[in-house]
Amino acid sequence: MKKILLVSFLLICTVSLKLSAQSCFNVAAGNDTTISCLQACLDLKARIPDIKSTEDYQVISIPYNPYPFVTAAPLYVLPCIADQDDKYGDVATLPFNFCFYGSVYTKYVLGTNGLITFDLSNALTGNNYVVSNPIPFIGSGTATYSCPAPPYPSGALYPKLSIMGAYSDLLPDLSDPTYKIEARVEGFAPCRRFVMSYSNVKIYNCQTMKATFEVVLHEGTGLIDIFVENYPSCSSSNVIIGIQKDGLPATPFTSPPGRNLFTQQVTNEGWRFVPSGTSSLLDSVALYKNGVWFARGTTTSLGNGELEATFPVCQSIDSMSYVVRAFYRQCDNPSVQTEGSDTIIVKKTLNPLNVTATDALCYDGNGTITINSPIAANIEYSIDGTTWQTSPVFNAPAGIYTVQARLIGSLCGGSTTATITEPPVLSAFTGTTSTNCANNTGSITVTAAGGTPLYEYSINNGAYQAVNIFSNLPSGSYNIKVRDGNLCITNTSAVVVLIDTMYLDLGPDSTICFGSSITLMPITNALTDTFKWTPAATLNFDTAKNPIASPTDTTKYYLTAKWGVCVRKDSVTINVLHKPVANAGPDTTICYKTNAFLNGSASNLSGTVNYAWSPPDSLNTPNAASTVARMDTTRQFTLTVTDNYGCNFSVTDSMTVFMQPLLVVFAGNDTNAILGRPHQLQATGGVDYVWSPAGPLNNPFIANPLATLYNDTYFHVVVTDAIGCTDDDDVFVKVYEGPMYYLPNAFSPNGDGLNDIFFPTPVGIRSTDYFRVFDRYGAQMFE
Repeated sequence: MKKILLVSFLLICTVSLKLSAQSCFNVAAGNDTTISCLQACLDLKARIPDIKSTEDYQVISIPYNPYPFVTAAPLYVLPCIADQDDKYGDVATLPFNFCFYGSVYTKYVLGTNGLITFDLSNALTGNNYVVSNPIPFIGSGTATYSCPAPPYPSGALYPKLSIMGAYSDLLPDLSDPTYKIEARVEGFAPCRRFVMSYSNVKIYNCQTMKATFEVVLHEGTGLIDIFVENYPSCSSSNVIIGIQKDGLPATPFTSPPGRNLFTQQVTNEGWRFVPSGTSSLLDSVALYKNGVWFARGTTTSLGNGELEATFPVCQSIDSMSYVVRAFYRQCDNPSVQTEGSDTIIVKKTLNPLNVTATDALCYDGNGTITINSPIAANIEYSIDGTTWQTSPVFNAPAGIYTVQARLIGSLCGGSTTATITEPPVLSAFTGTTSTNCANNTGSITVTAAGGTPLYEYSINNGAYQAVNIFSNLPSGSYNIKVRDGNLCITNTSAVVVLIDTMYLDLGPDSTICFGSSITLMPITNALTDTFKWTPAATLNFDTAKNPIASPTDTTKYYLTAKWGVCVRKDSVTINVLHKPVANAGPDTTICYKTNAFLNGSASNLSGTVNYAWSPPDSLNTPNAASTVARMDTTRQFTLTVTDNYGCNFSVTDSMTVFMQPLLVVFAGNDTNAILGRPHQLQATGGVDYVWSPAGPLNNPFIANPLATLYNDTYFHVVVTDAIGCTDDDDVFVKVYEGPMYYLPNAFSPNGDGLNDIFFPTPVGIRSTDYFRVFDRYGAQMFE
């Protein structure tokens, strides 16, 4: 069916190839209609416009379906090229007579702020931009305006006899390539439409926003359409959509709900202003079939600018297309008719078919399809489109079927789908437990799937049971049956095998400490009754199931166990953790007050150990195997070794550090020697000697070398004892020419330790008989 409008209609001229008159608009004939093949007649209903004279209007919402906003029509430009803002254009002629508020107009004036008026006194004056009052409103203000001279209008001044598409303060901008206002004619007489469109016109107070809308006047009916593609929300710019006659209180006006002074955004909105005066323009409404008049309709007012037309129809064929035609007198010339039309299709069918499908009980079984309605003696049915029957019941396997019904001897019918389902295939799977050495512990477990639970189970054609396990079975082959909740049965089989199910496990290897015992714990069948262990030497009983083992070293034990005819062997290793052997190292001797190095160790280990020396007070690291002892006397040290592998072993060993007494080295007293003659040096205190400087000596590596000197010399000797301890000393040898006595010429006997004693120094003299001192007068003072 041709549908443009469900609530109202659109004036679109359509030409029927079988109708002589031109259709100026569609009527809403309703949805295509379906009736039963068993029904002969019905009432067709259609909604048509209730077009009346134009003394007043009512407004209805219509689908947004505007004419193009921009075409090849010329740009509407006012004489004031320099300023298009807030202007009315000059008087312009309408393309056809237009009925508005009880009068017929042939001319109009267009305003750049989104409206037109049939009050021609507004031509070339100011189009007021103050939109602050809802209609009806005239207001006051200076309206005298000679384009392009001022003054501009002041106050709120609305025009009479006006159609406000989106009346607001707009700003025409000829420099904007997207802007255009145009006026043009669409269609042909007597179905012409006068279209005035405003495309992308800036909003004065929000100039980044643009408005697009149009006003459509319909020939012969006084119908007015307003389509708003977009009017953005500008809080400082009020908008009015509506029409008014005189603008005075209690005078006619019409505005859509919520559109009489608003600021919110409008998008894709359509409104139709329908004349609702005192006299109807409808002449008649008729129904045509195949281009030929078929029936006259009766009308009832729907109260919303529409009439409901009713046509009685009796139809024998399965499908028929009808055309509803409504004829109207033109408001300006009643001798001329316009019409609107629409098409409706009536189809006959047996749908809806009411079908019940019953599913199959077992896989690969049959279900049923039953047609519950319509049921009549002259109806036949099919589920494959080939075979037809008068019975409404079909037996069929699982599947999706197209169920059809038709009048016998006719193609009028209907169809639907029906689905027969079936349960999944019933299947059974078995799992077996073999018998043990006693040959009476076999079992069969049955797992059922598919079908319809609950399941029951039978073995070797015996009675069914709810439990899916058969126990205490000897070896052999068995037949198994499974029965589901719908008594569907499936068969399977199972074999119970006699196998050796004995097991023996001595467990993981174990570890014990030296001197400990362990009970051997084999894991085996409860009926295992014979045991033999080897080696037997470290066991308390070699035929017990759980003997106690006391090995002194790591030992691998073997067990042979029997259960009836079944034999198993296994082994386990008992690792013995050894007791450490401590070694503090040999006794040692060190030099006087030097450090001793203690080098301990441990052997016979089964892991890491800890070391501890005592006494620890003189040791650098008393918890290390090797450490340094700071010695001041001979001492004994004890090394304790403890294990880190959980046995709590603790063993000790001792050693003694002997400290040598202090080494006393003496190089001799300072002495004198005769120039160029050998002089005996003598050092004591050790076993090895090294003298320096070595040049004047006959052998610098002995205790008593001979020194031949020509200068006073200091000698340094390093002495080493038997264990390598060293010390040193110095001796000064003064060289004199001799033999002679050297006497000081003064001394100071004041007891300060310096030159307190006067004595001669003999050089190269073996012995001295006497030494005497005389005063200046020859008297002897000392001998």
